Amino acid sequence: MNDSTLVVSNEYQIFPSKYVYLVPNFNGEYHGRVARIELDLKGKKRPRPARFLEFSDYETPNGIGPYDGQVNVIDMSTLDLVFKGFYGGFTAFSKATFVNETYLVPAADDPKYSTTEWRVALKAQYTPSTTHSGFGSPAELERDVEYLYLVPFYNGTIYASKVLRVLALTFASTTPIVETLDVGSLDKSLKGFGSSFSDGSFGYLVPRENESGLFGKLVRFRIDNFTTASVEVLNLTAIDPRYVGFSSAFTYGAYAYMVVLILLEYILIFAVSAELLQVQKSRLLLLFVDIMLVEMLTPFEVTHFAYFIPYMRVKEPDSQELNPYSGLVGRVDLRDFSSVQYLNLTAIDSGLRGFMKGFAYRQYVFLVPHRSSFYDPMGPAQSGKVARIDTRDFSLNGVSFLDLTAALRSQVPDFADTDLRGFNGGVVSGKYGFFVPYFNGATFSGKVCRINLDKFDEVQTLDLTQLDSKLRGFADGILSRVEETLEANLFDEFQIRLGTTDPYDYHY
Repeated sequence: MNDSTLVVSNEYQIFPSKYVYLVPNFNGEYHGRVARIELDLKGKKRPRPARFLEFSDYETPNGIGPYDGQVNVIDMSTLDLVFKGFYGGFTAFSKATFVNETYLVPAADDPKYSTTEWRVALKAQYTPSTTHSGFGSPAELERDVEYLYLVPFYNGTIYASKVLRVLALTFASTTPIVETLDVGSLDKSLKGFGSSFSDGSFGYLVPRENESGLFGKLVRFRIDNFTTASVEVLNLTAIDPRYVGFSSAFTYGAYAYMVVLILLEYILIFAVSAELLQVQKSRLLLLFVDIMLVEMLTPFEVTHFAYFIPYMRVKEPDSQELNPYSGLVGRVDLRDFSSVQYLNLTAIDSGLRGFMKGFAYRQYVFLVPHRSSFYDPMGPAQSGKVARIDTRDFSLNGVSFLDLTAALRSQVPDFADTDLRGFNGGVVSGKYGFFVPYFNGATFSGKVCRINLDKFDEVQTLDLTQLDSKLRGFADGILSRVEETLEANLFDEFQIRLGTTDPYDYHY
């Protein structure tokens, strides 16, 4: 960390996110229920005080249900039956128009008289006040607002081509504003995107597979012009027919890095800019890595290193006794794009394999547990073992793990939850890590898990199915990027407060 110019030379503040959006995928059938979870609730006052910042309502069954208003849901399939089975997305800012209205209210000192007040309302949902008196100057103004983008993949019937975006301000309203961009209207093969990312003014759709198999057409569009007029397409197979079927991507500096999904042999890097989307051979590099490393890698970066998360070597083993799930982590130095290091996590524990995505906090890399074996006669093949790697010591000495299925929960009651396994991604807000539920070996799961990353402990569960039995089987989590004051401090140490039944102020 100390050799990072950014860390050494610049002071900056990290804002925790107030919300996380869960990307709907499959709950026994492909679904479109997008869940937004509020992460900064303070909890309830009670005679016996909480010892930890509470993530769920202790008065619900097993103390793991959501508070009223903690979770909001939009079922995209009610807008269009094809809006389901998403696999990724991102949040980004664009402009929206607001109305600057003046209206009358009774005067505080004499209700017989009126005084003028102002409000700024979103134009798309604006209804004049009953005491409307006019508009301020200017009458309308534009502000940056956050949008949630969902990437089309496969909805159970067809590979999808429509990108969705939701105006975040309206997510919890009765009429949320949802827009669509059908990139397939420009080219019928533009469908089945496995991941996405944003960089500057653009959103990028990473090609994975469609009806014809793996494909390689990279798509980008302008965040501030969500129409087909802003769409650009780069056919990577025109450069090399091997450039198809990417699992994921990330950016570092002026470059985007894309990882091939099947039988990884190389990583593709190209420049991203505000110019017309293009890749010139002089600006394109390949990194060849060990073909036995893994079948599918999901990368992310910490300082100048990219970490590649091990999942599977092959889709199906020759026999049930052979384990196709991998524990071999790869690390690439992005400064020279040639130095590669490996770390075999199974040397620490044979169950540290088969991860699905990961995230970073402080100097640590955390790997999200998904599935550790093809078949296990003793129980579920899905894993709950979170691996933590110290990036300052990329060796077995720097590896530790937490088994979520065996850990006593920091809730009432505190018994371990064996359903905390088979996750499909994770995010960080403040000092807390959140794990996205998918399939726990018995059923598609709706149990979000939260842990304290400073302590690598304090396991808590939030069961979304107590709100809606179909809120389960999500593909990933997407954090809000809005910088705002939170109800609870997600960074500081939680302060145990005195138990009481009387109203009082919370202190953290």
